[in-house]
Formats: sequence, C-alpha cells, structure tokens
Amino acid sequence: MRTLEQAIEEISRDQLNRDQLNSTYVVLIDGQLAGTAQLLTEDTPAGFHYHGTRPWLASLYIFPPFRGRGLVKVLVEALVRRCENWGFESCWLITQHLQQTYKKLAFRTIETCEVYAHEYTVMRRDFARGADGKPKPILTEEDAQAAHKLLHPEQY
Repeated sequence: MRTLEQAIEEISRDQLNRDQLNSTYVVLIDGQLAGTAQLLTEDTPAGFHYHGTRPWLASLYIFPPFRGRGLVKVLVEALVRRCENWGFESCWLITQHLQQTYKKLAFRTIETCEVYAHEYTVMRRDFARGADGKPKPILTEEDAQAAHKLLHPEQY
C-alpha cells in the first residue's frame, strides 16, 4: 500500500502538468481549496468505444462551502479554453448526475450507456470558431467580471 507521501509524489509527477493533458487544476479562495477538475487523455475503460477519444474533462468537484458561486462555470470555461488553445476541436466528459449542469455549459448528450456497471451519459462540447479560425469568446464580459469579483472580493 502507498503512503500519503508516495501518492502526493505520484500525482505531482503524473497529473500536475501545466501545459498538457493529464493535468489537475484547483481553485483556491482565500487560501482554501474551493474546487478541482482534471483534463485527461482518457476517462473511459479500455475496450469502451470512446476509449482513445480526447480530451476528457473529469473529476470536477466544488467543495460544499463554495457551491452556488458560479465556480463550475468558471472552472469549466477555463479548461475548455485551454483545450481550444491546444488545438482540440471538442472536449468530452462522462457523468452520472450532472447532465443539466453541463448542458447549460454547451455540452450535448452523445449517448447514455453502461460503464463501470452504472448508467452514465457521455457528453461533448464542440468549440465555436470564428471566420479567422480562432476560438470565439465563450465567457461574456459579465461572466469575467463575476469571476474576478469571486476571486478578488477585497477589490469590491
């Protein structure tokens, strides 16, 4: 069995990549961990018909004291933008319960299927591109101001 120190070292080595897939992202508010998410090369089991499709948004979690502040949108949009900047044309996810939340964030249902002996929904968000081929802005100015206010309340 791994020690906590070994687990932290493994995660630091394998998942805290800043500019590539298999990255873990965190949101800190006033030094407290408010939320996490990952961008992965894979989030389905070998043999599953989406295995090999990438990138995958995974492990999105907002800690209870920070829920209801719009952090899901801020975090998802930041990770989607990162995928776009890396040249991907879409981002995938697999979820058991949050279909409506992801639909509000422009993900669409691809199919519902059994994975890991449970029913899951596979979803995908295709990235909008302008005539110049560059990603279109997804967050509005209002969204950006709300995120800034959330992350820097002392300035308001």
